[in-house]
Amino acid sequence: MDEYNFCRSRMQEGEQILWQGKPQKGGVFAAAEPIVLIIGAAWLFLAGDCLFTAWQDRSWALAVLGAVLITPGLLIVAAKPLRTARLRDKTWYVVTNRQILIKEGERVVSHPLEELTVPHLRMHRNGAGTLLFYSRRLRGNFALENLADAEAARDAVMQMAQS
Repeated sequence: MDEYNFCRSRMQEGEQILWQGKPQKGGVFAAAEPIVLIIGAAWLFLAGDCLFTAWQDRSWALAVLGAVLITPGLLIVAAKPLRTARLRDKTWYVVTNRQILIKEGERVVSHPLEELTVPHLRMHRNGAGTLLFYSRRLRGNFALENLADAEAARDAVMQMAQS
């Protein structure tokens, strides 16, 4: 079975595929993640300090507060990398002359041409690249992550914008 069949049912008549690809094996941390990791680490430090103080003072209320604070800290630090790693082999990207389709697991999201901004290409040390799109609307930002041929993907998006 062609792993890109998912896009056929979402394409309109006359729509053509300009580029298709998937994330390559490699790191699970995106470009903005060092900031998230720093915030998460600071949060975990404060929660740990709260627990340590509770242990020293034998304060049950402070212990409960520290335990409650640890959960969001762990989620801040681990959620995105774990999700990225879990979906890495289940993610496909398709650029057509009218939209970008992203399939992650069973979920398929379409980003029509009119909602797209100029992509920002961020190259990684491993030679792969990530195309970052900043939303014009409230749908949020998105990215085509860790692409072996990121420049070809960017060229396809630019070709789509010119058509």
